[in-house]
Amino acid sequence: MNTITAHVEIHPEQPAEVGTATPTKASTPPPIGAMWREQGGIYAGVMRGEWGHNYHLIIAPRDTELSDIEWGEDDKMISGAISDRNGLSNSLAIRDYAKSIDKRFPAVSHTLSLTSNGFNDWYLPARHELRLAYLNASETFNLDGWYWTSTRFAGGADLAWDQHFDDGLQDLNVKSFPARARAVRRFLID
Repeated sequence: MNTITAHVEIHPEQPAEVGTATPTKASTPPPIGAMWREQGGIYAGVMRGEWGHNYHLIIAPRDTELSDIEWGEDDKMISGAISDRNGLSNSLAIRDYAKSIDKRFPAVSHTLSLTSNGFNDWYLPARHELRLAYLNASETFNLDGWYWTSTRFAGGADLAWDQHFDDGLQDLNVKSFPARARAVRRFLID
């Protein structure tokens, strides 16, 4: 197997306080669906990122998951929160929007503020990130409910995408619907 070096993906448009800048040791990924202790969570596999930057996707441990949590309490369009692939970008856009209008967006707030297993760069996954988690590690999720993604529906301000892990269905739901939230983190593949 190849050895990889991990680092946090930080773009100039992202605030410096997000993510950990602590380098992690080079290590070989475990089997998909297994705990990757050096990365703080369950390995979901390689995600094809935007702009050709592939990355390893790590799912937060199950005990960090919240249930009966709303996506948000505002039904306005949130610029920058429609990416199907970049949950970190979506989460930061939602956080910044929430600050500007003093509204609550509990699912994103929970995931961005999470510290687990020494990492604080967790976020609410985008649609395709949560789909990868379903395809590769569905057994690590509860099968009895919906999970929020950070991807809002481009065709309706009051809707966002969610994922069901019993059957793999992705659907739209009103942002006030009580669903589950499970964080992910990533690091680029060199």
